[in-house]
Amino acid sequence: CPRSFFDVNVLSQDKYTTQGDPQVGFYQKAYTARTKNEAIQHMSQDGGIVTDLLCYVLEKDIVDAAVVSISQSGWNTLPAVVTTPEEVLRAAGTKYTVVPNLTGIKEAVDRGFERIAFVGVPCQIQGVAKTDAYPFGDRYYHSKIALAISIFCMENFLFGNLRSIVEGKTEVPLDSVNKMGISKGRFWVRSIDGNRYRTPVKSIESYAQKSCSFCLDFCGELSDISVGSVGSSDGFSSIFVRSTKGLEIFNGFKNRIECEELSEEGLKAIQDLANIKKSKNAKHIQERKDKKERVTCCF
Repeated sequence: CPRSFFDVNVLSQDKYTTQGDPQVGFYQKAYTARTKNEAIQHMSQDGGIVTDLLCYVLEKDIVDAAVVSISQSGWNTLPAVVTTPEEVLRAAGTKYTVVPNLTGIKEAVDRGFERIAFVGVPCQIQGVAKTDAYPFGDRYYHSKIALAISIFCMENFLFGNLRSIVEGKTEVPLDSVNKMGISKGRFWVRSIDGNRYRTPVKSIESYAQKSCSFCLDFCGELSDISVGSVGSSDGFSSIFVRSTKGLEIFNGFKNRIECEELSEEGLKAIQDLANIKKSKNAKHIQERKDKKERVTCCF
């Protein structure tokens, strides 16, 4: 559990050899990129990098399976273990609802997979890192994680709250939505008929999962590779390649995507948003400490 005892500084020192950026953590390379695959572009979020990267590591036999989240009817989302590029494509796109992806690791191992790619939000990546640091034998299957990919995340929503946001703020039935996202300070949904409906992000903050207010990590600082839209142009993804393992994989993957170094302006945009999350939630944590209230909360 990343909301119980969690010393991020110790875990960072164990994973990386040098001190990282105070806002976004340690990284070796920062890029802005998008897939060249038109099918992935159509189905995926922003640059389609996570989807294409998962296809790549499966095709190249770097991993046996990947743990992702997949939407059922009506955007009710569940963890899923995928083993082919076709299955990866069916799981493409960001889901703005809380999904217990860590349970998918157990399913993958129980099915006999030894090299697993895991995709999650920062708190889930922290959970993976914590099981690596405190393994208690092999019951948490930490040794099976071959690649940890984090999605940038400011906050997340329970499914009921997501429905309230979509149907209350955009006045579109959730069952009629085929894509959603956050861009330029607005949460948007795209309906089946192709129309887009938007509402300011600030108008949905009160719907966030309560434990999100204890999280200080915006961009998955303990992952191998982090991906998000902030800092890049429309249709592109920003990428932090962090670990040596992540760098080796990404260097082979770069040839199949459009990729260039992240600009200073792009990096600053990510740092600024990460700082907002850290500062806001650190203040919230301190206020609760001052009131002698609990400051840990399980995801």
